[in-house]
Amino acid sequence: YLLVGSPLLDMYAKVGLISEAKKVFYSFEDRNTVMYNSLMGGLLACGMIKDAHQLFQGMEKDSVSWTAMIQGLAQNGLSKEAIEFYREMKTEGLKMDQYTFGSVLPACGGLGAINQGKQIHGSIIRSNLQDHVHVGSALIDMYCKCKCIDYAKTVFDKMKKKNVVSWTSMVVGYGQTGRAEEAVKIFIDMQRSGIDPDHYTLGQAISACANISSLEEGSQFHGKAVVSG
Repeated sequence: YLLVGSPLLDMYAKVGLISEAKKVFYSFEDRNTVMYNSLMGGLLACGMIKDAHQLFQGMEKDSVSWTAMIQGLAQNGLSKEAIEFYREMKTEGLKMDQYTFGSVLPACGGLGAINQGKQIHGSIIRSNLQDHVHVGSALIDMYCKCKCIDYAKTVFDKMKKKNVVSWTSMVVGYGQTGRAEEAVKIFIDMQRSGIDPDHYTLGQAISACANISSLEEGSQFHGKAVVSG
């Protein structure tokens, strides 16, 4: 029954059917950490922070449990609490992976907590995860949101592999700090590298063109946006 119940619980939790997920969860006397993590993830995704925290407090925790709480708190706008959970996880001596760092960095960016962000960057380097595209993109986004665009560019330049998030974060970062020409240059480099921009990236590039009165490039970007639908 456990072999069927655990995936069923996970399915209900992921689609937001919390009542059904709870029924499956509480039908087991011998619940494992995976089941706790599944229900907790569902609660967090539905914004049920208090219930998720209560479940977290009473369970046997692993790195996945802590990371889920950090991610859930950050996604629900509780950036300060997410960072506090990260600190507690670090104190517990638990192993942190790309998902942990990728979850806490947006919280630092949201608060403009540059010192905490730099400390986490140091931990990422010590964990040898600086080349992971998900982590690198999160670092770039954090530095851009903290208005430390040159730090972001340093991380960006060192990344061996970049995705649309990495490029977009740089375009947005330059645009929001008044460096429109550099935003346009990054966008052009993005296209040359073979990465297809999404509508958000295109919008940011067009805004940057407007700021430097680059009508020709702005029209080209607008045409690309129309063609891509």
